Amino acid sequence: MAGVPWWVWMPVVTGVVSLASIVLLIFAIKRRAATDPNLDPAPGWYLRCGRCGTLRSLASAGGVRIGANRNAEKATLGRCSTCRKMRIIQIIHEDRLSPQERAGLADAGDDPEA
Repeated sequence: MAGVPWWVWMPVVTGVVSLASIVLLIFAIKRRAATDPNLDPAPGWYLRCGRCGTLRSLASAGGVRIGANRNAEKATLGRCSTCRKMRIIQIIHEDRLSPQERAGLADAGDDPEA
């Protein structure tokens, strides 16, 4: 990078390195989660269908969410296993679940309190 000032190329290089390290970290977590049944790559996070309200663990869908803001509202387009169609899927933390939803998770054996 001769002739180009360091302040031009340095942010680009460090940004690429940072992005690559984040991607490698996510792949390492997923690989370890596949071999270690006790590791939860998304502790306390759930997916909720926007149409029917079905709840599912984010980890069971292959999601990784470590260190994320618990109060943030996130949604994505995905396939609901109950509706069997593409829907808006909300990604929520167990802190934001209603008491009825918590009771439903406890009945299904996916208790957030355990």
